[in-house]
Amino acid sequence: MANISVKLGNRSYSIGIASQTWEGKLPLLLNKHTNIHGRTFVFYDAQLFALYGSRFRTAMKRNSSKTFELTLPPGDRSKSFSQLSRVYSFLLEHKVSRADLLLACGGGATSDLVGFAAATILRGVRWGIVSTTLLGMVDAAVGGKTGINHQLGKNLIGAFWQPSFVLCDTDFIYTLPKRQIIAGLGEIVKYAGLADNAMLDTLEKYLSTGDLLHQRYLVKLIRLSIQYKAAIVSRDECDSGIRTILNLGHTFGHAIEKSLGYGRLLH
Repeated sequence: MANISVKLGNRSYSIGIASQTWEGKLPLLLNKHTNIHGRTFVFYDAQLFALYGSRFRTAMKRNSSKTFELTLPPGDRSKSFSQLSRVYSFLLEHKVSRADLLLACGGGATSDLVGFAAATILRGVRWGIVSTTLLGMVDAAVGGKTGINHQLGKNLIGAFWQPSFVLCDTDFIYTLPKRQIIAGLGEIVKYAGLADNAMLDTLEKYLSTGDLLHQRYLVKLIRLSIQYKAAIVSRDECDSGIRTILNLGHTFGHAIEKSLGYGRLLH
């Protein structure tokens, strides 16, 4: 498994990039980052749970802490006040403590929502991410931006709250619909344009294969994208300088997305 560091002093963490090994890696990460007296609260995208729920539960049995589960609606519509309130209620009913860890399993919408809950419940609880979409891996899982949408705009309510760890495994990508793959590629194309000729060259070779699931090139593009964003975040954690370059295209995109209603368009 390749590991890429987001270097932020005592808030630093690693992003693991694996290939069909998440079931063995996840228990190790949880045992490493869970307090000896803590519990794990697992939040699943509902579509992910339908496909992988039994495998996650088997993997979680190798985690030494007690586990509680909650499924969330898929997609951007989960980033709402009502779903945030539902997450808070679930945590508070189970008497969440700062010894516990929240685990977001899904794409960017899941990690945005769960990360914001982690940032704000009890004024801050540790959390981790198992990113399961291409867009989530190269974008939302890197940098600690968390939040929900408001009827007046996207991602207007949130916090910077870095996870303890991130795990990205290409195993999940092969069950994604083509539309989701293309949504992630849009972000990768942006990074390639901002980064260097080496990444553009890799992107061109990948596209020339005609295979959106080409293992070797796709894994390399995920790694290069995460490396690029991690380097930017390490220089500017809170989006006050160089990190704003990563918002390229988002201003118009968010306006169009809002006008049509959240959930109609992908990234």
